[in-house]
Amino acid sequence: MSEQFEKRAFSKNRLAIYDLLSRAKSDHASVTGIFHWDVTDTLARIERDRARGREVGFAAYTLKATSLIMAQFPVLNRRLFRRWYGPQEVRWNEVSCNMIVDRKGPKDEDILMTTVVRNADQKSVEELHCLIRDLKQRPLSELPQFKLQRKLRSMPRILLRVVLKVMDYLVRTRPKFFIERFGTFNLSGLIHRGSGGVAASAISTSTTFYPTNIEERPHVHNGEIAIRKIILFGLCIDHFLVDGIYSVRAMEALKVLIEDPETILGPEAEDA
Repeated sequence: MSEQFEKRAFSKNRLAIYDLLSRAKSDHASVTGIFHWDVTDTLARIERDRARGREVGFAAYTLKATSLIMAQFPVLNRRLFRRWYGPQEVRWNEVSCNMIVDRKGPKDEDILMTTVVRNADQKSVEELHCLIRDLKQRPLSELPQFKLQRKLRSMPRILLRVVLKVMDYLVRTRPKFFIERFGTFNLSGLIHRGSGGVAASAISTSTTFYPTNIEERPHVHNGEIAIRKIILFGLCIDHFLVDGIYSVRAMEALKVLIEDPETILGPEAEDA
């Protein structure tokens, strides 16, 4: 009689993810909200700007918009640390984003890559677009993030557990260590189209924005029902530090930036 199941040890990558999620659940009170916004005009404007030679993209657009919101609502730009004498609130003096994008590895496996964009609110959309493009297109062997992942995967499992324990302690207790490696907030660049998704949930140790699915749906536009491109835009906050009313106000302000392209891209250039 054949076995009805197969036993497999956690991969080293899953061990690292388990450590991250366990920390988020034990030390933070993650609350998630999902918002539906109309990005039809914004996507069309980006395409027209790109056709004129402007180096912009929707990922850079959302990075700029969320960075401005973090600067406008500093209540979101805080983090809880755990010291021996109890919890400690840290209020960051800069807005720096931990940006997440996906890549394909040498064996066609999916790899999540992150980069910290320091002072993201002070950079132009063009600058942010170039940073994201570099993370997505530069050979993996040249990316420090991939080199670190490869190094962790090559460690013996016992040694990896020790390294994760040390990292766990530093991330919980050392603000300087944290901001240099993880920034002050998170933004997912894993946007997909037409998946049919209607909601999502997340847990995190810092304020996290995660735009997910873009889909054509019936939507009220200018008082009439029309087919529009609607994005699901998620927000995860630490309820230990942030009350729900502040997250709602921040997302109301972000909605304006996401739906009105002139707020980020400026007036549209006229063709000659």
